[in-house]
Amino acid sequence: MNTLKWAVVATISSMLFGVLFLPALTGQTIYRLAAMARGRNKPTLWYLFKQIAVAVDVAAGSVLYGSRHTISAKTGQLAAQGSKWHATQERLIDAMFYSGHCRMAATKENLIKENI
Repeated sequence: MNTLKWAVVATISSMLFGVLFLPALTGQTIYRLAAMARGRNKPTLWYLFKQIAVAVDVAAGSVLYGSRHTISAKTGQLAAQGSKWHATQERLIDAMFYSGHCRMAATKENLIKENI
């Protein structure tokens, strides 16, 4: 159990490091910030942060599920297929974002069909 606890702590820490600090160290981010300061580029810092967060989410999803989808999308798909564990996980993720987040992510990533 102790090993599992440290694995979770290490995973979360590395994701936070990647989202918060790695972009500041890359030349591409510095280039984009300079372009934004000159008014030549429309993306904002918030946009860049969200794109990096989604990339980290997809990387975590590939580790957890072996797919190229986000954790939310795979959770929505598996909850729709009747997994009780993923239904609980879906409620937790939806509580952090908004109601229906996981199902919408699964629909956007073509894992489930949209309910009409």
